[in-house]
Amino acid sequence: MRISQHFFKSNSTDLFGALFLPDKQVHSSGYVVCHPFAEEKKSGQKTLVDLSRRLAAKGNSVFMFDFQGCGDSGSTIAQTTIRDWQINITDGIDFFKQKTGLEKITLIGLRSAATLLLSPAVDKKSVKKLMLLEPVPSLIKHIEDFIKQKLVNDLLTYGKIETNKGVLMDHLLNGRSIDLNGYEISSEFYQSCIDFDRELETMTIHPDLDIDVISISVSGVVSKDCARFYQKFMCDHPAEVQAIKLDAFWNKVDGVKADALWEIIDQL
Repeated sequence: MRISQHFFKSNSTDLFGALFLPDKQVHSSGYVVCHPFAEEKKSGQKTLVDLSRRLAAKGNSVFMFDFQGCGDSGSTIAQTTIRDWQINITDGIDFFKQKTGLEKITLIGLRSAATLLLSPAVDKKSVKKLMLLEPVPSLIKHIEDFIKQKLVNDLLTYGKIETNKGVLMDHLLNGRSIDLNGYEISSEFYQSCIDFDRELETMTIHPDLDIDVISISVSGVVSKDCARFYQKFMCDHPAEVQAIKLDAFWNKVDGVKADALWEIIDQL
């Protein structure tokens, strides 16, 4: 296996990516892996890297990249919108195809990235399949969950909470930025989440698009978030939800033993 680091342009911004190439290309299609948002990226990164290595060891070419404003890519989240990330995905696919010569791509997304992959704004002419790992039903609700977690962290760290969810939401709705555990979230970014949720409400998923929805929960049953996602967007699509028993590794700094996920990856 060969692993190389690259920068490519998207929205006039340098994005960082890692290319995992097998010793021998066995399959005619490749994989682009997309990370989740904020702390979920930080905690989930090791498992996504392990996933990429595992696919490459089986003879697949794999590309991981950091969204604009994230990781080693340029810009900041405060200067970014969801539309920028949609463009990043399409540009990441094009860069991967240029580097490998592959024409058919499977997109793998975790949490918020899984939901982003459904967007009509992501060019899917080269997409063979979507693999959606524990997708979120709403980006707005996702941001609100991060706000709740921030308030809990403040209470545990400082013994008190100096603001509340309503105040922070009001800031975002009225042109002000807020800090979410070290991530500056701008009003523009929040508005783009609202716009994205509205876009998904009206979209139609082509029934011929191959989609795997994987719910990940400690109980091994379909999670509430994944069930809501499926009911909102997938009920008219032939895809079904597969539930696996696994800790939420995107919330675990030290990672988890992901054997249940590897069983699925090994079948690809």
